[in-house]
Amino acid sequence: MKVSKLLASGALLLVGGAAAQAAIVDGVRQKPTPEKTDFVAGDTLLLCNKGTNLWWTGANDYQTRASVDSVGVKVCLTKHLKDGDTEWDGKSVIFNNYVNKFGDWRHVF
Repeated sequence: MKVSKLLASGALLLVGGAAAQAAIVDGVRQKPTPEKTDFVAGDTLLLCNKGTNLWWTGANDYQTRASVDSVGVKVCLTKHLKDGDTEWDGKSVIFNNYVNKFGDWRHVF
């Protein structure tokens, strides 16, 4: 299953942690290149808006709302079991992002 199918707009890409390691060229960190990736629960990723080529970030009043910027923050999607379910439905996820201001993971959706 592609993660992009889980996201309403379809205009977002998830970039795997390994793929998102930015190269250092002449001492300057280079921006990672967005790539589609398969959904693997618990992977740490970066989220990119294809239309703007900007990254999911926490650059707002509480640093927990959806914003985009040239520098992104890590996100993690985990499987969510609905009340009474014993198996994952293949669609329900908990969306967390790493909030630098607080130094930990916070629920987004």
